[in-house]
Amino acid sequence: SYKNAAPLFNDALKFRGFNNYIEIMSQYWLAECYYRLNKYHSALNILRELQSDSSFKKSNKYADSFFDSGYCLFKEGAYSKALVEFTLYLKYKEITEAESSTGRGAECALRIADCYYHSGEYEKAATIYEKRAIADLYSDPHIPFQAAISYGMAGFAEKKQALLYEILDKGKSNSPYYSNAAYELGLQLIQTSKSDEAEEVFKTLAKGEDTTFRYKALFNLGTINLNRQNYNSALKFYKMVVSQNPGSKEASDALSGVENIYQIIGKGEEFN
Repeated sequence: SYKNAAPLFNDALKFRGFNNYIEIMSQYWLAECYYRLNKYHSALNILRELQSDSSFKKSNKYADSFFDSGYCLFKEGAYSKALVEFTLYLKYKEITEAESSTGRGAECALRIADCYYHSGEYEKAATIYEKRAIADLYSDPHIPFQAAISYGMAGFAEKKQALLYEILDKGKSNSPYYSNAAYELGLQLIQTSKSDEAEEVFKTLAKGEDTTFRYKALFNLGTINLNRQNYNSALKFYKMVVSQNPGSKEASDALSGVENIYQIIGKGEEFN
């Protein structure tokens, strides 16, 4: 285990000066142990020392060390600094865009996108996520979902909708991201005044097995009908939420919707 290995690498460092290769490799793997033990700052300090060592720069772990320091910073929430490290990893590994579709290159590309996302540079993040989604043929729905959310945050509503539709078209209905994508799509369609399309999405979601989103979908069906002044239909959906999922936030919101409708139709006393 990493917990047991760390003291051994520390012991090896007590004999500094006898074998330079063993020394720098002991430091490198000690940093790896610290990272795995969530001691990110300690790991980063060792990596910084190594990255300034002329002998280490000639080793096959020099480029990898920037991948590792990138993760240390990423885990600490220093996203702009982590972005620099991941970019340096690709540079020193001489990984081209075409080569970044597999292995650590692909992983590094996604972390760069994550750094952009957490730094508020949503369009840059979305572009990378989308390229990765296409390269993977949408096999991992999390990636196109992140692309869709990022495009939405950047103000590209049509791009967000297109990607969400793509997830629903290529994804599996039992995937957790399928329901998430469907729900986001429904909300996006409402925001762009496409209530008919949103209604179809929410109806499908309401029939699904994912109860987390089923009641959210039923609530939104109630709201769509409320906005159309189809009060009986709205009441039906709101009451389904209240009866089937009592005590939830959706049930509380649905009760407010029911009260609002009773007030509109002049039956406020009946609600009370």
